[in-house]
Amino acid sequence: MTDMTNKIDHQFKQSASGKPYIDDNGVWISIHPEAIKKSSQLRPALFLDRDGVINIDVNYLSKVEDVRLHDGASTMIAKANALSIPVIVITNQSGVGRGYFDWNTLGDVQNEINRQLNQEGAHWDGVFACPFHMDGLPPYNHDNHPYRKPNPGMLELAADLFSIDLSRSWVIGDKADDLKSGINAGLCGGIHVNTRFREAEKERQEADNLKSSYFKVMTLTTVLEASHALPLLTQEI
Repeated sequence: MTDMTNKIDHQFKQSASGKPYIDDNGVWISIHPEAIKKSSQLRPALFLDRDGVINIDVNYLSKVEDVRLHDGASTMIAKANALSIPVIVITNQSGVGRGYFDWNTLGDVQNEINRQLNQEGAHWDGVFACPFHMDGLPPYNHDNHPYRKPNPGMLELAADLFSIDLSRSWVIGDKADDLKSGINAGLCGGIHVNTRFREAEKERQEADNLKSSYFKVMTLTTVLEASHALPLLTQEI
C-alpha cells in the first residue's frame, strides 16, 4: 500500500464512526456513517458551499438560533439523495482560524443545519471545513493552504473517500472562489447563486468570467433556481 492509500483507509475508518474529526491536514470532517461507499465504480457528486447556499449567510455564523435554510436548499439536496448522488459540503471556516468561535460551536451549528434539512427529508453525505486563513491565529495562519478554496484540497479528499468522478461533478457557491475550486479539481461545471449580502454583483461577474469549453458556468439569482437548473438532477451529465 502507498502512504496515500494508508491515509485514506485510516480516514475511512474514522468516518465510519459517524463522529466528526480533525484530519492530519487540520480539516474538520463529518461524514454520515452510511454514506461512504468504497467502490471501483466512480459517480458524480454535488459539492455545495455552506453559508449562502444551504443556509443564509449571516457573516461568521456561530449561533444555532441564527440558522435559516435558503428556500430550495433542502429540495435540491433531497433530489440528489433520491438519485444516490453524494452531497458534499465544502466550506471555508476562517472564523475558527481567526478565533471567533471554536470547533464545538461549529459542530453545534452543523447539527442544527442538519436537523432542519432532515425535517425536510434531506441530508448531506459529508462536510469538510477548512479553518486556515492568512489572518488566522497559529496554527491556522496560512497564506495559501491547499484545502482552502479556491484550492481543490477538500474536493479531492472527498473524491478519494466517496469514489467520486470529479470530471462529472458540479459545485454551487455564492463566491467565484467556490467555482474556482471546482475548476482546480477538474469538475465539469458550477452554479453561482447571487445570495451574498455584500459584493454580490462582483462575485457574480467573476463567476461568469470562469466559463470555458471545459467548465460550464450558470449564474442564477436564488438557490431555488439552482435546484431546478442543475444538470445533475435531471441526469444531463
